[in-house]
Amino acid sequence: MVERISLQFIALFIGGIFLVLEGCSSSPRFVGGSTPNTSSPPATPEPSVYRSYSYLVTTDNCQCEKYAFTDGHDSLSYVFHASYKMYNGVVTDIEVEIKNDSRDTLFLDHAAAKVFSRNVPYMYNDKSLPLPILLITPGSSNTVHLSGEDRTGENDWHKIAGEQLTVTIQGLRLGDREITPRTITFIPQNPMMEK
Repeated sequence: MVERISLQFIALFIGGIFLVLEGCSSSPRFVGGSTPNTSSPPATPEPSVYRSYSYLVTTDNCQCEKYAFTDGHDSLSYVFHASYKMYNGVVTDIEVEIKNDSRDTLFLDHAAAKVFSRNVPYMYNDKSLPLPILLITPGSSNTVHLSGEDRTGENDWHKIAGEQLTVTIQGLRLGDREITPRTITFIPQNPMMEK
Protein backbone atom coordinates (compact mmCIF):
# COMPACT_ATOMS: atom_id res chain seq x y z
CA MET A 1 0.00 0.00 0.00
CA VAL A 2 2.83 2.35 0.88
CA GLU A 3 4.57 1.41 -2.37
CA ARG A 4 1.42 2.17 -4.38
CA ILE A 5 1.07 5.63 -2.76
CA SER A 6 4.77 6.32 -3.36
CA LEU A 7 4.49 5.34 -7.02
CA GLN A 8 1.38 7.49 -7.46
CA PHE A 9 3.10 10.39 -5.73
CA ILE A 10 6.20 10.01 -7.94
CA ALA A 11 3.99 9.83 -11.08
CA LEU A 12 2.11 12.98 -10.01
CA PHE A 13 5.35 14.73 -9.15
CA ILE A 14 6.93 13.91 -12.54
CA GLY A 15 3.71 14.90 -14.34
CA GLY A 16 3.68 18.23 -12.46
CA ILE A 17 7.29 18.93 -13.42
CA PHE A 18 6.48 18.11 -17.06
CA LEU A 19 3.52 20.55 -17.03
CA VAL A 20 5.62 23.29 -15.45
CA LEU A 21 8.42 22.80 -17.99
CA GLU A 22 5.94 22.67 -20.85
CA GLY A 23 4.33 25.90 -19.65
CA CYS A 24 7.71 27.64 -19.41
CA SER A 25 8.72 26.76 -22.92
CA SER A 26 5.56 28.18 -24.50
CA SER A 27 4.89 31.15 -22.23
CA PRO A 28 6.25 34.61 -23.11
CA ARG A 29 9.38 35.81 -21.37
CA PHE A 30 8.98 38.88 -19.21
CA VAL A 31 11.77 41.34 -18.61
CA GLY A 32 11.78 43.58 -15.57
CA GLY A 33 8.46 42.28 -14.28
CA SER A 34 6.33 44.10 -16.87
CA THR A 35 3.77 42.41 -19.08
CA PRO A 36 3.96 42.86 -22.87
CA ASN A 37 1.39 45.03 -24.62
CA THR A 38 -0.70 42.63 -26.70
CA SER A 39 -3.11 45.26 -28.03
CA SER A 40 -0.87 46.42 -30.92
CA PRO A 41 2.00 44.88 -32.89
CA PRO A 42 5.54 46.04 -32.14
CA ALA A 43 6.69 49.12 -34.04
CA THR A 44 8.86 48.55 -37.11
CA PRO A 45 12.22 50.27 -36.73
CA GLU A 46 13.23 53.04 -39.10
CA PRO A 47 15.29 51.88 -42.08
CA SER A 48 19.00 51.92 -41.32
CA VAL A 49 21.24 54.80 -42.35
CA TYR A 50 24.04 52.25 -42.68
CA ARG A 51 22.24 50.17 -45.30
CA SER A 52 22.14 50.75 -49.04
CA TYR A 53 18.86 50.34 -50.89
CA SER A 54 18.66 49.55 -54.57
CA TYR A 55 17.10 51.45 -57.39
CA LEU A 56 15.11 49.38 -59.86
CA VAL A 57 15.59 50.04 -63.57
CA THR A 58 12.25 50.64 -65.28
CA THR A 59 13.64 51.00 -68.81
CA ASP A 60 12.12 48.37 -71.13
CA ASN A 61 9.83 47.33 -68.22
CA CYS A 62 12.81 45.66 -66.58
CA GLN A 63 12.01 46.21 -62.86
CA CYS A 64 15.50 44.88 -62.09
CA GLU A 65 18.43 45.96 -59.91
CA LYS A 66 20.96 45.51 -62.72
CA TYR A 67 20.10 46.38 -66.29
CA ALA A 68 22.23 44.92 -69.08
CA PHE A 69 21.97 46.32 -72.57
CA THR A 70 23.90 45.23 -75.65
CA ASP A 71 24.12 47.44 -78.70
CA GLY A 72 24.71 45.00 -81.54
CA HIS A 73 25.36 47.79 -84.05
CA ASP A 74 28.26 49.25 -82.05
CA SER A 75 29.30 45.99 -80.32
CA LEU A 76 29.10 47.65 -76.90
CA SER A 77 27.54 46.25 -73.72
CA TYR A 78 26.35 48.28 -70.74
CA VAL A 79 25.38 47.25 -67.21
CA PHE A 80 23.63 49.91 -65.09
CA HIS A 81 23.20 49.68 -61.33
CA ALA A 82 22.26 52.32 -58.73
CA SER A 83 21.80 52.39 -54.96
CA TYR A 84 21.18 54.98 -52.25
CA LYS A 85 21.49 55.59 -48.53
CA MET A 86 19.55 57.99 -46.36
CA TYR A 87 22.45 59.58 -44.49
CA ASN A 88 22.03 63.32 -43.87
CA GLY A 89 19.89 63.34 -46.98
CA VAL A 90 19.78 61.01 -49.95
CA VAL A 91 23.23 59.81 -51.08
CA THR A 92 23.11 58.08 -54.47
CA ASP A 93 25.72 55.94 -56.23
CA ILE A 94 25.43 54.90 -59.87
CA GLU A 95 27.67 52.42 -61.67
CA VAL A 96 27.86 52.01 -65.44
CA GLU A 97 30.01 49.15 -66.68
CA ILE A 98 30.88 49.41 -70.37
CA LYS A 99 32.37 46.54 -72.37
CA ASN A 100 33.86 47.15 -75.80
CA ASP A 101 33.50 44.14 -78.12
CA SER A 102 34.18 46.19 -81.25
CA ARG A 103 37.39 46.49 -83.25
CA ASP A 104 37.76 50.19 -82.36
CA THR A 105 38.80 51.94 -79.16
CA LEU A 106 36.02 53.56 -77.16
CA PHE A 107 36.87 57.09 -76.00
CA LEU A 108 35.21 58.84 -73.07
CA ASP A 109 37.26 62.04 -73.27
CA HIS A 110 34.24 64.06 -74.49
CA ALA A 111 31.62 61.97 -72.71
CA ALA A 112 29.22 63.35 -70.13
CA ALA A 113 26.49 62.13 -67.81
CA LYS A 114 23.28 63.96 -67.06
CA VAL A 115 21.34 62.85 -63.98
CA PHE A 116 17.83 64.15 -63.43
CA SER A 117 15.99 63.53 -60.16
CA ARG A 118 12.29 64.25 -59.80
CA ASN A 119 12.34 64.74 -55.99
CA VAL A 120 15.93 65.07 -54.75
CA PRO A 121 17.73 68.42 -55.14
CA TYR A 122 21.18 67.16 -56.11
CA MET A 123 23.81 69.85 -56.65
CA TYR A 124 24.16 69.09 -60.36
CA ASN A 125 20.61 67.94 -61.00
CA ASP A 126 19.78 68.01 -64.73
CA LYS A 127 23.24 69.29 -65.71
CA SER A 128 25.76 67.51 -67.94
CA LEU A 129 28.95 66.60 -66.10
CA PRO A 130 32.08 65.27 -67.80
CA LEU A 131 32.93 61.62 -67.27
CA PRO A 132 36.46 60.58 -66.33
CA ILE A 133 38.84 60.60 -69.29
CA LEU A 134 39.02 56.92 -70.17
CA LEU A 135 39.63 54.79 -73.18
CA ILE A 136 38.40 51.23 -73.47
CA THR A 137 40.35 49.13 -75.91
CA PRO A 138 38.74 46.33 -77.97
CA GLY A 139 37.83 43.36 -75.78
CA SER A 140 38.16 45.40 -72.54
CA SER A 141 35.70 46.88 -70.08
CA ASN A 142 35.68 49.62 -67.48
CA THR A 143 33.26 50.98 -64.90
CA VAL A 144 32.23 54.60 -64.43
CA HIS A 145 31.08 55.63 -60.94
CA LEU A 146 28.75 58.58 -60.38
CA SER A 147 27.63 59.85 -57.00
CA GLY A 148 25.43 62.63 -55.73
CA GLU A 149 24.25 64.02 -52.42
CA ASP A 150 21.04 65.72 -51.43
CA ARG A 151 21.82 69.37 -50.67
CA THR A 152 19.24 69.66 -47.88
CA GLY A 153 21.07 67.26 -45.55
CA GLU A 154 17.74 66.04 -44.09
CA ASN A 155 16.68 62.40 -43.80
CA ASP A 156 13.31 62.77 -45.49
CA TRP A 157 11.87 59.44 -46.65
CA HIS A 158 9.01 61.28 -48.39
CA LYS A 159 11.44 62.11 -51.21
CA ILE A 160 11.73 58.42 -52.05
CA ALA A 161 7.98 58.07 -52.62
CA GLY A 162 7.36 58.91 -56.27
CA GLU A 163 11.06 59.48 -56.96
CA GLN A 164 12.38 58.81 -60.44
CA LEU A 165 16.01 59.11 -61.50
CA THR A 166 17.02 59.38 -65.15
CA VAL A 167 20.64 58.89 -66.24
CA THR A 168 21.83 59.81 -69.74
CA ILE A 169 25.32 58.88 -70.96
CA GLN A 170 26.32 60.83 -74.05
CA GLY A 171 29.36 61.84 -76.07
CA LEU A 172 31.07 58.43 -76.21
CA ARG A 173 33.17 57.96 -79.35
CA LEU A 174 33.92 54.64 -80.96
CA GLY A 175 36.93 55.27 -83.14
CA ASP A 176 36.15 58.57 -84.87
CA ARG A 177 32.35 58.52 -84.62
CA GLU A 178 30.04 59.50 -81.77
CA ILE A 179 27.62 56.81 -80.67
CA THR A 180 23.98 57.14 -79.70
CA PRO A 181 23.33 58.40 -76.14
CA ARG A 182 21.88 55.90 -73.64
CA THR A 183 19.15 56.89 -71.19
CA ILE A 184 18.10 54.70 -68.26
CA THR A 185 15.30 55.38 -65.78
CA PHE A 186 15.41 54.21 -62.15
CA ILE A 187 12.92 54.16 -59.27
CA PRO A 188 14.15 53.55 -55.69
CA GLN A 189 13.07 50.64 -53.56
CA ASN A 190 11.25 52.17 -50.61
CA PRO A 191 11.76 50.35 -47.28
CA MET A 192 9.07 52.51 -45.69
CA MET A 193 6.48 50.79 -47.94
CA GLU A 194 7.34 47.47 -46.29
CA LYS A 195 5.93 48.65 -42.95
